[in-house]
Amino acid sequence: MKKNEIVDAIFEAYGLSESAKAPARVKYIEDWIEKYQLPKELFVYACQVTMEEWHSPNTKYTERIMSIWKCKDVQTMDEAKAVVSELRTKRASYKAERTEKRQEAMASGTRMFRNFTERQNNNYMEKVLENYRSGEYYGS
Repeated sequence: MKKNEIVDAIFEAYGLSESAKAPARVKYIEDWIEKYQLPKELFVYACQVTMEEWHSPNTKYTERIMSIWKCKDVQTMDEAKAVVSELRTKRASYKAERTEKRQEAMASGTRMFRNFTERQNNNYMEKVLENYRSGEYYGS
């Protein structure tokens, strides 16, 4: 398979036009091809996963997916889909865990931007009124 075919397929998967093929971008993608040495369909699938997650071309995310595949020696579409499914499951459980912790914090009375302890018996307004009635307020 020629590099140009893979480059064209990647640009198409990202939804980029022919005019977006700046030499630096093409060189970057050619470096991917040499570094990861994946079949064309896996490069395209990595781009498709990126577009599903980010809704725009994110080369760092795509490269992260491909580096995980390389570490796990992924060479087929089924293996790639399994790894992506695993990553999505981990992310979903992480988000659920964070949401649960946030809800627990909200239920216990703490808030994200409140880093002080509340006064339990605040008679401040009563003291102000008492001082006002006795003539010890600031206006006199």
